[in-house]
Formats: sequence, C-alpha cells, structure tokens
Amino acid sequence: MDLCNICSQLDLDLDVIEIQHLGPYNEIVQKSHGLGSGRSGCGGCAFFVDVLHNSNSWKHRLQELEGKIVNFNSLHLDVRKPSKSNGSSWGISDLNFDLCTPEDVEDPSPEIDCRRLVVADPSDPRCFERARSWLEDCAGHATCAKPAPAPLPKRVVEIPADSTEAPRLLVTDDDQTGQYVVLSHCWGSLGPAKLTDQLLTQFQEGIPLEQLPRSFLDAIHITRELGFRYLWIDALCISQDNATDWAEEAPKMALYYGQSALMIAATAAEDSSKGLLTERHVPYSPVMGKERKYCLRQKLLRWEWDIEYSVLASRGWAAQERMLAPRVLHYTKRQMIWECIEGFTFEASGIKDTVTGSGQIDMRYHKSKIQPFVMQGLNTRQIASALEQSTPPANSMIPIPQEPTARVRAWYQCMDEFSKRSLTVSSDKLHAISGIASIMNHENQMGTYLAGIWSKHLASGLTWARPWALMKSPPEYRAPSWSWASLDGEVSTTVLASPPELLNPPDTAIGKKWAEKFELELVEESIVLQDPANPYGAVSEGSYIVIDGTCIAKDAFLALSNEKADYLVVGFDKSNAADCPCCGPSDPEDLDEDVAEPSATNAEEADADDYDPRIKPRKPPKNPSDAHFDVAMYVISDAFYKEDGFIDLVLLAWVDEDKKVARRSGFSRMTIEQEEEKLEEFCEAFMGAAWERMRIKFV
Repeated sequence: MDLCNICSQLDLDLDVIEIQHLGPYNEIVQKSHGLGSGRSGCGGCAFFVDVLHNSNSWKHRLQELEGKIVNFNSLHLDVRKPSKSNGSSWGISDLNFDLCTPEDVEDPSPEIDCRRLVVADPSDPRCFERARSWLEDCAGHATCAKPAPAPLPKRVVEIPADSTEAPRLLVTDDDQTGQYVVLSHCWGSLGPAKLTDQLLTQFQEGIPLEQLPRSFLDAIHITRELGFRYLWIDALCISQDNATDWAEEAPKMALYYGQSALMIAATAAEDSSKGLLTERHVPYSPVMGKERKYCLRQKLLRWEWDIEYSVLASRGWAAQERMLAPRVLHYTKRQMIWECIEGFTFEASGIKDTVTGSGQIDMRYHKSKIQPFVMQGLNTRQIASALEQSTPPANSMIPIPQEPTARVRAWYQCMDEFSKRSLTVSSDKLHAISGIASIMNHENQMGTYLAGIWSKHLASGLTWARPWALMKSPPEYRAPSWSWASLDGEVSTTVLASPPELLNPPDTAIGKKWAEKFELELVEESIVLQDPANPYGAVSEGSYIVIDGTCIAKDAFLALSNEKADYLVVGFDKSNAADCPCCGPSDPEDLDEDVAEPSATNAEEADADDYDPRIKPRKPPKNPSDAHFDVAMYVISDAFYKEDGFIDLVLLAWVDEDKKVARRSGFSRMTIEQEEEKLEEFCEAFMGAAWERMRIKFV
C-alpha cells in the first residue's frame, strides 16, 4: 500500500511527545484518493480520514474540518485552526491510538499488542470460533466460575441443533437441569414477539420465527453456534399478560442470570429490532512510519468504551443482569468483547486486558470484585432449595476474598455503577438492584438493609456524593434522604478511593479516643417496606433512622475548616452553589457568597478547538434553595493515623430543629496535610473544637 511522504516519515516511537503535522485536512483527503502519477491513494491518510469521519467529535460536523490543520500528537489526532497548530492539545477518546504490530507478525514484542482484524460480519464462522475459544478459556480460569448444570428456569427456549427446525418453548420439570444462556437486551416495542397466556400452547409447539425481532433471532443463532441447547429471554419465558406469573418469576430472575452458563448482551442494540449480528466498521491503518514496523489502532478498541457508553449500559435493570452473570459476551458496534472475572478480552486485540480485571483500582465496577460474593449467595440459595441432584451447584468453587471489607466495598461498586443508569419506571430504583442486595448480604454479614445502605457499615454507607452533575428529586417519594436512591443521578462512594484499612483502621491509643469521640451509633431504624416479604425492595414515606453522631454547627464548621483544613470540598446534592467554577466543589467562603453574573473569561474567548469543556465560567448557581445546611455530622476519617488525611462529613438541614429531625442536603470533605510527629497534636486540637453529640432522626 502506498504511503505519502508524511505518513512514511512519522515517528511512532512511544516516547515521542512532540506534535507532528499531518497537514491541512483537505490535502489529507486528497492524498487518500491518489498520490498523482498513477499512484493509488495513501493508506495512512485514508486511515486518518476514516477515523475522523466516524469519530464522535467530527462525524456530525464534517464541514467544519475544511481549512483545519490535522496533527499527530502523542498517538492521537488533534485538529486545529492553522493559527493554533502549535499549541498544546488534549485528547478525544476515539481519536487516541495504540501502537500495534500487524496480525501476521511471527514473533511480536510482548510489550506491543498484536492487532487482530475484526471481520465486518459478526456471523462469520471465525467470530463464533473466537467466542467458543473464549468460553473454553474462561472455563479453565482458576478464578472464574466453572459452568455446570443448573436448575433450568420455569420456561426456556429449546433450540434444535438443526437450524431448519423451529425453536419451541419448553416448560421444565422442577428437577430438570442443564446449561443455559440468557439474553440481556433493550426491549423497545416488541409487538407480538412476547409470551402471553393465549400463545403458551402455540409456543410450546413451535415459536414462529417470523414474529421474532432480530435480536431474538440473532440470540437463538448465537446460542446454537456456541453449542448450547437452552436460551432464556424474559419476553418469551414470562407471560407478559399474567400478573401472577410475573409475581412468581420476578424473585427468581437473579438466580436465572446468576446460574446461567453465559449471558449474551445486545450491547449496541437500541431495541430488540436492531439485532446483535450487525455489520461492524473498524478503521485499519497500514504499516507506516520511519521503521515500517507498526500500525495504529483506535485505543477505544482496547477499552470498554463501547460497553460503558452503549444504550444497554444506561438501563438500570441491565446493570443488575450484568453483575449477576458469571460471564458475558458483549456484541458492541465495533467488536465482540468477553467479560469475566479475569478481565476483558477484545476481538480486536491479541492481549488479554487484565488491567480491568483483578488489578484495577476500586473506584469502578469490576466483575472480579463482585462475582465471588454473587456466586457464594447463589450457591447457598441453590443448596437450600430442596433440589436433590448429584451435580454440584452451578458456577461453584470461586474463592471468596478474605479481606474484611471486600464485601461491602464490592457493594459500593455495584451501587455507584447502578446509580448511572436510568429506569423507565422511576420508582423501580431500589427494586431493580434488590437481587444483588439480597445475594451479597450472605448470612446477614452486612446487617439490616436501610434502603440502599447497610446497618453494619453505616458510616461508609453515608459517604456517597455526586462526582459532577447535579442530582434531581424523582417525581414521587422513593427513599429517605440518607439513601443515594432518594435522588436521580450518578454517585461516587468516596471510601472506595481509600485503602481498605479506612474501614478497619489501626488500633492505637489516639484511634480509640477518636472513635469514642466521633463514632456513629445506629439507635433506631424504621423502614416502611412496600412489600414486607422483601426487605431489599421499595420503601414508602415514613421511613427513618435515628443516629447518635458528633455534629458541628455551620458557622463553627466553616471556622474549623478555615483553621485546620488545607482544602475543603463542599458538594450540595442538588445545587452547584458551592462548586468550584473549573472542576468541582470550592472553598468555604463560597458557601454563602453571592455569585456574580458571568463576565468575559479566557475560556469564553478561546478558540473552540482548544477549549476544554471542563473549564467553565462561573454562572449564577442552580437551585440555590438546595444549597443550605445547618449542621455537619462527622462520618469517617483517616486523619488520625495518616500524614495526608481527610475527614468526611454529611451536611444536614433541619426539618424540625426542636425534635432534631433532619434531612441530608450534601457532603463535605476536609483534606488535612500534617507532619507525622504532629498527628497527636492535631487530633487533640481537632477533637477540642465545637463538636456536639446529637441524636438525629434522618428522614
């Protein structure tokens, strides 16, 4: 393949960080079509044009590329006006690249990924061969669940090995076992493609394929190709017009997903009509650069980008399904992605991604952190189900983490991940995660469920906060204010950013004094359950808890933070009045300060192409009435045993000050930097501030 002078001379050394000019966009397009003198187009230019034309950044405004300069800077594309072409740059995710060796290299470097070609048609036999190899590899993982026969759901779609025969709905016997696949999908308008009481007999004889949406047809085809006989699809296996059937099946769905051999995820499909086996388009670069050894691949092909930013990933119920399933085969718009305890495996990559497996930081959801506790809970339920069978529980033999706080930290990962998702029915928020909650509270190890947090981990459960966007109240009451489920919006549990010892601090003399002064005590709990038989489900108005805690009045809190804190973060749940104008919550004096009208700023005057959207001019605050608190209650801290520590507090507004009834309005963190030899001195001074022990009723 021909290369132009620029693409043939690119320096693809990983250590090169200076800008390399590819040239004006129009010239790059021209060179992609032909290099003159009868030569074909430049393969490198064609690759860069393909990436730009399909990027989220430019595909909807291609006309704006006219007259722009395209640069290659630290393995990403940077597009600017000519006058800005020498400035600094910042990356856009789908314009970032990995350095790869071609797929036909015999002895690739272990440090450089070997590119794999993604065929356009995911129903190509090579794709099914790849998926079968992933399944086989996963079964051999020491940490992954071992697929084994499990009690079959009440109904499953039975798929004949012969593709000319129609599948049928099988009503199983109580003791019938087998390995089965489940489908996770966005419903959309299913039309006639759903089970009703009237269609039950017909479906048992044979399901009319012409009535099924494309996603269901594709799921049947994939299940057959992977060697499985049974498939569970909610719309086809639960009667959609029978409330009794729904009531009986809904509590079992956690088992259905958790004991499956595999979950197929229609990750890229907006609804059931779109299908899973749709054509993929992945730009490929030729081997280029000075040494002619490497090619480029979009970095997002080695990320979970197409999972995390998919329509399916925005759905609350789908989040629980993904958390429960022992392994998932994602069909994304660019490639297949395999997910199990050991991490992600990408169709476009030759290297397993263990970074997002057991080695990743705790701030994000990871199957490796969750699955052992899910399987433990599921296996316990199965053993206690009075099923007499000779096979061991499905997906058994996963080692349970022994670190004391691992279970509750796994819950916080689930909670934070779930909070990002939307629900068609807003009131389903607690219900849609109740399966995970009930399973993870194995032998009541986390205590009583308090509408989203746990009685045995009260302090850390209160440390949720919004990372960026404002939260909103739902149309109707859904949960009490101490719960993240009371609001719509993403939360981040701050304790996940700290080492596990935060929840199990060192036993020292100063630590004992600190605990005596500040430790929270749950005095009373009254959770009004909508369904008394389900302690993990929806709750009604009137729920409350009473906490004995150490509090400080607002003015004293601000004075203390000015004196002792090196930095103060204040974030109101529903107002940005205290947020820093450039990145987040701001200094204490901003709490009561009137915010001026916005004026011209450097950010506003900057060229749009080098304007970082995170840098925002200060504007009048949103929802100023929600930017209020009366007292701050101490929650958790590591400042009594660490040089660079923090103190977390929940901000409360009085509902009835005389009766000490309050509701949460926000969260605050004081960051403390101190020398080790002055730790005890700081602790004594801090404990001597204007703290007051209060018994507060949270509503």
